Amino acid sequence: MLGKMIKHEFKATGRLILPLFLLVIVMTPVLALLNKLASHIGRKSLAGGLLSGISMVSFVAMMIGACVAVFIYIMVRFYKTIATSEAYMTFCLPVNSHHVMLSKLIVATIWQVLTVAIAIGSLYIMFIINGIIEPGTVFSHMERMLTSSGIEYGSLFGFLFKIGAMIFISMITSILSWYLAVCLGQIFQEKRVLMSIVMYVGIYMVMQIIYMCVLLPYILSHSSEFTMGEAKAINMQMNAEFPSGLLLAVGIINIVLAVVFYVVGTQILKKKTNVR
Repeated sequence: MLGKMIKHEFKATGRLILPLFLLVIVMTPVLALLNKLASHIGRKSLAGGLLSGISMVSFVAMMIGACVAVFIYIMVRFYKTIATSEAYMTFCLPVNSHHVMLSKLIVATIWQVLTVAIAIGSLYIMFIINGIIEPGTVFSHMERMLTSSGIEYGSLFGFLFKIGAMIFISMITSILSWYLAVCLGQIFQEKRVLMSIVMYVGIYMVMQIIYMCVLLPYILSHSSEFTMGEAKAINMQMNAEFPSGLLLAVGIINIVLAVVFYVVGTQILKKKTNVR
């Protein structure tokens, strides 16, 4: 039944998200070519500057808009199928609260990963077409940037894997935080949409406090104080352990939060909807 729910969720959400992805894929080379044309015309000229500005602003707006649209749609989709009249269809199925939560979480996470992949791919295409980087030189550019920043990152691929894992876990935590907010909003009898938003803001603030309480001591332990005249500042001691340790700490916090959000959310679903 979980597989059927995932398949249905993909079909329902794909009707909007897939055309949005197609739009980004088609428009990226178009905007990149317009920006390249602007460079040939001359960016200092009125026509070239205008064309360059329009193409770059449109590209940035498209990227941000696509990422935000996918996230908002996923969140709205969860609310509609849990807290509105569509919830009747969801909970008429022979499923339990774990099936409901997992099916939506898996589909939402996959869409989020694809969104990030398409955004990175679009940025790569934009750079390639405009001659900013050469094909196959991305990793060498990244390695030079990290080296010049003074960070001892160890293996580049190992460092990128850690960042990718942290982003993936953060995605799951972010999605589950909204799912929990919606579930908490259903406890109230009136203004459930507003209360879900309030719960989300509250959860977000609690998350930031937890991050600060856990990460600040770690950051301060890898820093030293130095004085410039009468002013005092903190000097970060960048070494191989600091970025890796910071990523690990953030990852552990997000995993713990994700587990808590999932358990509490499924328990509320079980009690409010009478699904097992």
